[in-house]
Amino acid sequence: MAVDFFFVFSGFVVGYAYDDRWNKMTIGAFFLRRLIRLQPMVVMGMFIGAVFFFFGSDAMFPGIDRLPDPDKICF
Repeated sequence: MAVDFFFVFSGFVVGYAYDDRWNKMTIGAFFLRRLIRLQPMVVMGMFIGAVFFFFGSDAMFPGIDRLPDPDKICF
């Protein structure tokens, strides 16, 4: 239920934010604006996830902070 509310609410916010620009903006310009606005969050999330992945060794994931030996990797 919370996810449904989030999608409905975010659709309302996007619709309200772009309400006065719909007639002056193309679909491509809309997606470009959304990409420029969301991309920094994606990059920051990947960076934070990588930091926690490589420095988050604990009992549940022992040795996750060590990179594998290239000689022992078989494809």
